[in-house]
Amino acid sequence: MVVVPVLCLLFKIDLHYAIGASLVSVIATSSGAAAMYVRDGLSNIRIGMFLEIATTLGALLGAYLVARVSTGAIGIVLASSFFIRIGFVARIPAAPETPHPDSLADGCNSRLVS
Repeated sequence: MVVVPVLCLLFKIDLHYAIGASLVSVIATSSGAAAMYVRDGLSNIRIGMFLEIATTLGALLGAYLVARVSTGAIGIVLASSFFIRIGFVARIPAAPETPHPDSLADGCNSRLVS
């Protein structure tokens, strides 16, 4: 979801147009991927239909709110969600460099080496 800030900050596009462009690109790519998954039989159509209802209601609510809420407030919400995501990524613990060996595994390794 870096598209909206890039369009707004680097290309000086209005926030409403940037959000619309992002939504169109997400819909196009997800529709193409969904068609391939359905064709390969990897999709659960019943769950997909259930999720479509929630997506449609969310889209209608979002369209209503965008028409009613100021551009500055929308920008604050998008910026805060961006920084929250950065916080989650920064909190992911790194894998330990040297795992503590298991005594059983240690004995197996010594037998394999000799």
